[in-house]
Amino acid sequence: MKITIDPDLRSPVYQQIVDEVKRLIGSGSVTPGDRMPSVRELSRTLGVNPATVAKAYRELVREGLLRTTSTSGTFVGGAASRLSPELSRAKIDRALDRFFAEIAACELDEQEIAAAFRRRLGELASGRTVPTAAAPREAPVARRAKTAQDWAVW
Repeated sequence: MKITIDPDLRSPVYQQIVDEVKRLIGSGSVTPGDRMPSVRELSRTLGVNPATVAKAYRELVREGLLRTTSTSGTFVGGAASRLSPELSRAKIDRALDRFFAEIAACELDEQEIAAAFRRRLGELASGRTVPTAAAPREAPVARRAKTAQDWAVW
């Protein structure tokens, strides 16, 4: 199971963790009953505060996608087998947000972007290509902001 975060994104780190777990569930990489990393394990792996991971896990528990036990840990919950239409739409919105953030730097006009989008959508619909998600960079463990101004950049 690979959960990654991108410190360059504007979305909060806890939300990125929530999105990554949902991505793993949606792709079938994890299924109901699978054990999740502990809060400490995941925070150490990602180089983030354990409270951030705990907040993400609480959100996922609230949505029924994870369940926790006081003695055994955190597991993928039963609701993971059915992602709601609202969740699917929210997932698409977040993907489009990332898409638009990436293409903003390409300096293409609206027609060129729309043409490229229609071309890829047509390829996907015809089965000629399978989308490959460019995985965000893993958060470097050693990277830390040193001043308040550095935090503003994140």
